[in-house]
Amino acid sequence: MINKGSRSPRHHPSESYDDKRDRRLATHEILRGRVNVTSCRHVGKSVSKDRRSQAGSPRLQEFFKRRNLTAEDEGRKIRLLCRTLKPPSHEGVLRDTAGWTFLRPTVVQKLSLDTSKSLFCYQQAPRSLNDISRSLNVHSCDRSNMQPITKEVPKRDRGTQTLNESRQNGIHIMRNSSQQTDHGTAVLDKEIFQLSEYLKEALHREQKLKQKLAVLQELLAVLVQAAEKSWKVQVSEDKLKSRVGALESQLRACSQSSRKAGAKKLLMEMEDQKQKYEQKVKESLQKMLEEKGNTEQELQNAQRTLVVTEGECDLWKNEYETFKKAWSDLIARHTELQDELHILQSKLEGVDTQDTQLHKLQACLHILEREQTDLQTRLDASEEDNEFQKEQLCSMEDKWRIAEEQKLALELMISQLKNEIFTVRNQLPLQKDKKDEKHGTELQKVTSQLAMKEKECTELRSELETLSDEYLSCQTKLRQCRDQLKSHHGQKTKRRSCWWCWLPCLVLATATVMATLLSNLDTIVHRGPKFTPF
Repeated sequence: MINKGSRSPRHHPSESYDDKRDRRLATHEILRGRVNVTSCRHVGKSVSKDRRSQAGSPRLQEFFKRRNLTAEDEGRKIRLLCRTLKPPSHEGVLRDTAGWTFLRPTVVQKLSLDTSKSLFCYQQAPRSLNDISRSLNVHSCDRSNMQPITKEVPKRDRGTQTLNESRQNGIHIMRNSSQQTDHGTAVLDKEIFQLSEYLKEALHREQKLKQKLAVLQELLAVLVQAAEKSWKVQVSEDKLKSRVGALESQLRACSQSSRKAGAKKLLMEMEDQKQKYEQKVKESLQKMLEEKGNTEQELQNAQRTLVVTEGECDLWKNEYETFKKAWSDLIARHTELQDELHILQSKLEGVDTQDTQLHKLQACLHILEREQTDLQTRLDASEEDNEFQKEQLCSMEDKWRIAEEQKLALELMISQLKNEIFTVRNQLPLQKDKKDEKHGTELQKVTSQLAMKEKECTELRSELETLSDEYLSCQTKLRQCRDQLKSHHGQKTKRRSCWWCWLPCLVLATATVMATLLSNLDTIVHRGPKFTPF
């Protein structure tokens, strides 16, 4: 910070060019002689930075620790100049790191990011060319000291498979030791050592580039300061020359003895105008030179920002490539998922079709169950009809038996009457007419009763035939129902197999009963009543 007592006087619009020049020179000298200590440049911070730079960054320490490397400087201490030296341009770093195809991408990105962060952390430029030569000598000495060597590998950091000797027929067989990475891949120690050598060489080249860039930056700062001083000296010299010329012309004009005072005044005015014109021209020239310096400084800033933006552009390009690869992977995954989705949709359609078929089968099953219930109801109704017909058959059989008994009783009565007639005829021939009339009337009554009984028998026979026909039709219906039930529901028929086994026995029993009834009716009809003539 500039002290308050060392500030230059304020600018007044009425001051002359000489006063302005003197004021600017005074401010410049004040700025040159100030103590360059600000709130962000404390002594403790600079000391801690120097210690940190001497110890090296944690990244480089971890790098050398993993690769079992150190640097010779005062015994076994680590001395790394990556932070103290000026870093190279971001383009050079990316150009050097682009050839490291064997490195991991994370290491290259970290190196490029660290170099881009520390790209414009400039040190204070030296004041003269002697300082530059001294800095070059120091860098060369440091470069000679920067020869990394391998240190002894601790036992816990060695690979799981070390050099192993096995004697087979007196021949030594050597196996290469290897180390296992985080991803489970085995890497030979030979390849690791070769990789460490490549990395050492790359770091050495990077340090050389940083040193060269630091020297160039110092030279550029010295040249800029020298140019500023030179054009300022030239401007001040031109001003002094013009002032001396004006004073000489005034001195000549005053020294000449002129007779005419008007001519002398005119010359003095012309000299004053000339001096003012020259002063204006010099001021405009000074402004142009200042603008030129500002534009050059802006150009340098623009170049620096261009380098930074180029580095960022490379980083964004790398990120773009990674995103592009990720996008291609996502597209491939999306296509795979779409294919899987189509397959699942086709499977879902198949399942839907199966579901519709299943619904149809369920509907058919419900229909068949309804038909089964209908058939079961029909079967129950037919069974009830069959039982009713059986009851009717039983009642008809009872009636038929009663009619047969009555017929037999009438036949017996007729035979008794005939016997009585014969006996009466033989015993009482005189009373023949009276008794014949009585017996004739009785015989007519008996014959009429017999005819009535025969009619009843024929009617019962016809009813029995109709009942037998109905029974046969019911039997056929039962068989049809049984076949349908067997065809639709085999399991239910198995459950009711006992009942179906008894059904043929019942049918045979009823058939035998009907056959016996029919045979008895045929015998009754064919036999008929036998009347003897009187």
